[in-house]
Amino acid sequence: MKRYLRFGASAGMLSLAPLLISGATFISVPILLGTLGTDLWVSIAIGQAIGEIARALVVWGWNSIGLTVVSPMEPAERLRYYFASLLPRFLVLIPVAIGCVVAAYAIPSEDPASAVRMAFVGAVYGLTGGWLLIANREPLLMVICDALPRAASILIASVMLLFIPSPDVYGWTNILGSVVAVAAVYTLAVRRSRAAGVTPGFGTFSAALAALRHGLPIVGSGLVMVLRISFAVLAAPFLAPAATEVIALGDKFFRWANTAMTPVLQTLLVRIPRMTGSPAHRAVRGLQVAWLGGLLVGAASAAVIVPASSLISHGLIQLDVLTAIPIGIAVTMVFVAGVTGNSVLVMLGRVRQVFAAAVTALIVLVATAAILGPIFGSTGVFWAFAAAETTVVVYQTVAVFRELRRQREGI
Repeated sequence: MKRYLRFGASAGMLSLAPLLISGATFISVPILLGTLGTDLWVSIAIGQAIGEIARALVVWGWNSIGLTVVSPMEPAERLRYYFASLLPRFLVLIPVAIGCVVAAYAIPSEDPASAVRMAFVGAVYGLTGGWLLIANREPLLMVICDALPRAASILIASVMLLFIPSPDVYGWTNILGSVVAVAAVYTLAVRRSRAAGVTPGFGTFSAALAALRHGLPIVGSGLVMVLRISFAVLAAPFLAPAATEVIALGDKFFRWANTAMTPVLQTLLVRIPRMTGSPAHRAVRGLQVAWLGGLLVGAASAAVIVPASSLISHGLIQLDVLTAIPIGIAVTMVFVAGVTGNSVLVMLGRVRQVFAAAVTALIVLVATAAILGPIFGSTGVFWAFAAAETTVVVYQTVAVFRELRRQREGI
């Protein structure tokens, strides 16, 4: 019982961080729609989707599988691991920033410049060191150093829109929030490095390139997942232009749910490798917890989408049940896949299966959305998304049980 209470306390504290971000964005959406209108809001949403892809590239897997790697380390070793991650991510940030500009102007929208600024918000946040605080089991510092600056920037930018209805103000203020969040964790790490006898530094160029090569399979699976999540908004202007606003709002609900469940996922990523028992026992326990948590968060997400969509959009955008159900299914599957892939399969030494499942799901998503989107609009796009995320879970689960059978038979 104590173990479950400790897990709940840790996950609950970590939940404060995404709750702050989700709460701030939840407040910002009606303000954005009311002050800037739906067209400019869609441009901002497209930029945020591009920014998610940029963040996944710049972070290079340090915030996902990196948690599994650093959780058994000593504090000094974790600091070295964090500092070693900075130069590689700076090197990735440069081409990613250029890619953000190209993508924002390539996708049809009312204001590509606003899309660029919001994409930069995600790209800069890719330098985050919040995962270090999670590995250190310091959720309060995670809130103060990482979440609070970002949430505050969203709220401040939203309030400023009431007086200065300009997307420029909103974009630059959010970029500042990402910069402060990254700098706060770095400053804390530098201060601690002195007491731990660790020399803070960016390392050598050759070491940075080696780290990027080593992390390529890891970032590949994470990137493909973000591509799937961002696909609906980015493809909407091409597949279902008349339903772009509906798809953008549905995407927001999915992202809010994804953000809310992230701390629980991250806590599981840290705790499952530390469980007692054989790898097989830990794997089965991990799957059980994944399905329990996934079903709960998915059902809750689907239940609130329909009544909340009209409320936060001032009645401009209404999501129906046929849209809410596939979003709820997708939320469930993303939770299950997060535990099954980033924890169980990694623990069993099957990282390649994580990447293969992600690629297979992306193919399913593109193929089904290309067919269903033009016919059924937003409903078709979200059902394609749900089918893709279900594909990930099926693929990963089969891979887990095949590996467990292989280990039992001593192959």
